[in-house]
Formats: sequence, C-alpha cells, structure tokens
Amino acid sequence: MVSIIWTERAKFRMNEIYDFIAKDSEYYAEKLIKDIYYSTEKLITYPEIGSILHNYPELNIRRILFKKYKVIYLFQDETIYIITVLHQAQLVKLTIKDIKKSLED
Repeated sequence: MVSIIWTERAKFRMNEIYDFIAKDSEYYAEKLIKDIYYSTEKLITYPEIGSILHNYPELNIRRILFKKYKVIYLFQDETIYIITVLHQAQLVKLTIKDIKKSLED
C-alpha cells in the first residue's frame, strides 16, 4: 500500500504558508492547510497523477496543483515523499542535492 511522508522542508513550507495567510485570517489559513493536506490523499490511489517536472529527468519528481499552490513530490518504492509546497508564482529551485537531503531528514 502506498504511504505519504511529508519531509521537514514540506512541513516548514506549510507553516510558512499558514503564518502568511493567518495575518489576515486564521480561519482561512487553517482551512487552506487542511485542504492542501487533503488534496494529497488522492496520491495514495493515483500516485502518478501529477505531472512530471522535466528539470529532474533522473528522478520521478512530480507536481499536483491545488488552488494557487503546487505540491512537489517524489513517488518511489510505494512511498510518496512530499518534498515542498510552493505558491504557483514561485519557481521550483531545488537541486538534486536538496531533494536527496529532504528525503534523509
């Protein structure tokens, strides 16, 4: 069975997103964070639903979009590693070294 693991980098980014939105509304910040988490649950059934990021051809790095956010993940050995969560306006600036370090944390 496929499982989901949130890396420390991804958890940190979710906290940053929460803090930013909570400046205006804690209610909407909490709702957004919950909704992002729930949006990743479909990956358990459909782990390859996300589009492949072509910047990383040697890895199976993918992304799904949720509202204004993109969830970057790796599907490997029946495990989905959520690497980071970014606003869609942000570029994915991860090196292979960054990705591998995220998986070790």
